[in-house]
Amino acid sequence: TLRALPDSSLELEWTAVRGKRYHLESSADLVTWTVLQTVTGRDGPQRTLAPAGPRRFLRVRAEDIDSDGDGLADWEELASGFNPARTFSEGLGN
Repeated sequence: TLRALPDSSLELEWTAVRGKRYHLESSADLVTWTVLQTVTGRDGPQRTLAPAGPRRFLRVRAEDIDSDGDGLADWEELASGFNPARTFSEGLGN
């Protein structure tokens, strides 16, 4: 959802997933994108502000995070009940 605020900035709201990283990006031509803000997701609605400026396109780009480098994304480990900060989950290793 995109909403204009009284100061001419924009509030963008989307449903986020814990364990993913989100980049709010802006473009004047849909070819070149500039990152305005990066946030780490949490379950449920995520809100961010885009500053006032010239007319442009906005998008939110999602990215997986693998905090422990084991090949499973943090959101996958969280959904499975594992600890995304441990290479071997729940006492089975380091």
